[in-house]
This record gives sequence, structure tokens and C-alpha cells, in this order.
Amino acid sequence: MTTLLELRERVISIYSQYENYINMGAKFLIVLSGLVCINGQIGYQETLAGTLPTFLLALICTLLSPNLIVAVFGVVILAHLYSLALEAAVVGAILLLVALLVYYRFAPRDSMLLLLFPICRTIGIPYALPIAGGLLYSPASGAAVAVGVIADSFIRFIHQNETVISSASGSDTNEIVSRLQFLLDGIVQN
Repeated sequence: MTTLLELRERVISIYSQYENYINMGAKFLIVLSGLVCINGQIGYQETLAGTLPTFLLALICTLLSPNLIVAVFGVVILAHLYSLALEAAVVGAILLLVALLVYYRFAPRDSMLLLLFPICRTIGIPYALPIAGGLLYSPASGAAVAVGVIADSFIRFIHQNETVISSASGSDTNEIVSRLQFLLDGIVQN
């Protein structure tokens, strides 16, 4: 038992000595993993989906606050959606704007839950975040988890129906309205 306590004290002393470096490294890995997950699902913008741009964007985001990282993730998602179809970008912008306004109103300090959601969804443990949010954060952290779920379900819907969304590329008003209706139905019916 004393061995475990000594090991704990050593880990705490090492962490306190190198706290800034460890936190920056962890933030870099979280952002890089999140960007790789997003690019893997909807990597339509080739300039953002490459290895070097993803790495550089993760490096830049390491210097930002977690709330700004969430905004950068939103911009990356919208850039990918715009490369697929303008209608997908418009619906995605409206959805992300509403979701982020709810998020910034209720749980602006719980951005790590929002950043970890794409990673946990890819690993296959999306239900770990609501549990962690309930145990480690306030009850308002449910807003951050809800925003993550909404954004992830929209991304998965786009990924599953990318051929339908991108194939109709006409500029006829009826086609535009039908694509918008298809995207909105996909969100509402989920």
C-alpha cells in the first residue's frame, strides 16, 4: 500500500514539474484526434483534409483556448460541407449556430466534453461522455454533450448520404428546395 502512495506522490511531483508541457501535449493530441475523426467522416475539402494541414491546424489550436478550438472545429466542418454542397453548408451553419449558442449559454466551461465527442464516437464509447460530464462537471454539461451529439449525428447523416447530396448539382429552385428539405428531414427525423 505504501508503494502505491509513493508512486502516486512521484507522479504528482512529475506532473507539477512539467504541468504546462503535459497539458499542451494532451491538448494537441485531443485536437489532432478530433480533426482526424472529422476529416475521416467528411473530408471533402482536400486542402484541410491533408496530413500537413491537419497537423498544422492542430498545432495552432494547441495555443488557443478550448472555446476557440470548438469554433475552429465548426469552421472546419462548414468548410468540408461547403465543398460537398452549398445547401449542406447552409443547413450545417444554421444547425451549428443554434447548437453553439445553446452551448455557450449553458456550459461554456465544458468544452472538453464537446472536443472529445468525435473521438469517443469513433472509438465506440459515446456514452462515456454523458457519464463523465455528470460525474465530473455540473448538470449543465448536458448542453455540451447534446451539442456534440447533434453535430455528430449531422456529420454521420451527411457522410451516409453524400452521394444523394452531391449528385443533385443543378441550380433549379425546385432542386435546391428539395435538397434543403432532404437535409432538414434528416436532422428532424433523427
